[in-house]
Amino acid sequence: MEQKHDLSATNSPVSTSENTGVWIYNTTSRQLDFKNDFFTILGLIRLGMRFASLDELRTIILADDKKAFDEAFNEASSGRKSSVTYRCRQFGGSQVQLESTFVPCDSGVVAYTVNRNKIQ
Repeated sequence: MEQKHDLSATNSPVSTSENTGVWIYNTTSRQLDFKNDFFTILGLIRLGMRFASLDELRTIILADDKKAFDEAFNEASSGRKSSVTYRCRQFGGSQVQLESTFVPCDSGVVAYTVNRNKIQ
């Protein structure tokens, strides 16, 4: 049974806008569930960046930023809200700087993500 999440800005524990992409990591199934056209909102489709799992996301995070990403994600997995800024690179050299706020939820972790590069 799929768990439904209310991700409206009024119920969000972080400030959101139309430029915020949301994904939910379910700790039981180890699945990512993308909300609100995540890749389009963040301009990632235009850059050829896509991922379907947390492991795939980690493969495109630059090595210098993986430790900070993992620490912030693990903190949220332990029940504490955390934030991290990290850079991702996809095939062909496209690079983007993302900032995610991780918030614990009943099923795992919700990530509210913004693109810190100017989207054109």
